[in-house]
Order: sequence, then C-alpha cells, then structure tokens
Amino acid sequence: MQLQATLRTITGKQVNSYRKKGMIPGVIYGKHLSETITLFFDKNSFLKLYKEAGKSLPIEIIGDGIHQLVLIHEVDVNSVTTALAHVDFLAVKKGEAVHAEVQLRFINESPVEKNKTGRVNELLSFVDVVADPTKLPKYIDVDMTQLAQVHDVLFIKDLQVPAWVKVENDANQPVVTIVALGDENEGQGTSESAAGEVPAEETK
Repeated sequence: MQLQATLRTITGKQVNSYRKKGMIPGVIYGKHLSETITLFFDKNSFLKLYKEAGKSLPIEIIGDGIHQLVLIHEVDVNSVTTALAHVDFLAVKKGEAVHAEVQLRFINESPVEKNKTGRVNELLSFVDVVADPTKLPKYIDVDMTQLAQVHDVLFIKDLQVPAWVKVENDANQPVVTIVALGDENEGQGTSESAAGEVPAEETK
C-alpha cells in the first residue's frame, strides 16, 4: 500500500489554504530518521488507505524524494467539524519490532446471545502489541462461541495471537463478557475508539 506525498515547507495559517484544496499536512518521525519529514498528501487517497490499513498495517509514503515505510500513528480531526486536520506517521524498518494498536474483531455468535439469555459486553476495542512492522496483523479475532453462559469472560490470555506478536496488555485484563438481559449496570463499549476508525468526512 502506497501513499503519494510532497514535501511541505509552509506552516501555520498558510496550511489551511492547502486543506481547502484537499491536501492534508502530516509529519514522519522515527528514531532512525535524522530529522522529521513534513509533507502534504491527498485527503481522499489517505482516507481510502486508512480504512484498509488502520494503525497496524505498514504503508509506503513515496514521492518528492520521500520513500519511507510507516505506520499511521495519530490522526487528528477538527473538534467542531470532524474534518481531517493532520496525521503523524511513525517511520519503521523491517526486522525492527515496533509498538502498535491492533483492532479486536469479534467473530461468531455466543450461544448465550443466540438463545437470547444474555448480551455481549465488549470491554476493549484494540490491544497494544509489539511485532515486526511487516508482520503486524490487521485484526486479532475474538471467538464469541467460547462464551457459553451469563457472566462468562474472555481475558487477554485467552486470545489466539500469532507467535510472532507479543500483546502488551495485562494477561488478566477482561476483553468481553456476557451479562444478563436487563442488566443496566454494565455499559457497552466503554473502551477507546477502534484502531481503524475513519474520520467522518470519508468520501463515498
């Protein structure tokens, strides 16, 4: 996956004129870079790529003398309009382990939910992992068929994770549980936003 970019030399209010043209500012930083790279890239191209890659799949930024393997690290949106405002990219190297957020994907149906005797309470949306950037999974699946009765819980230690991926969360941190129907004391989705969430202005 590649994103075309151009070097950026302007800062401050001048950047807004580029945003109006669909060009978004960003930076690339990393421990092996001698200096931060500032750049512009096309908004629509980025949104399409972000939807596919999220924050756990590496992409290549190319163009205007730039050629960097990166992870999408931070996506800033305008707090009022929710328009895409700025993106931070983390430069990575194949073979050098990096920290990343990997989204959890809840698959299959719990027998309890299927029988309508309980409901799913998802407690986490993503986990923190360490791995070679070229071997990071886009998702870690959570098999809901393991939850057979009310109050069953799946923990971090219960996740099926590839051997080359190390999960940094506490092994005993709960990921998902089944609560009784009508139990209003436990909330749904109190965790942070999913790692792959796309800003609201995505083009259709």
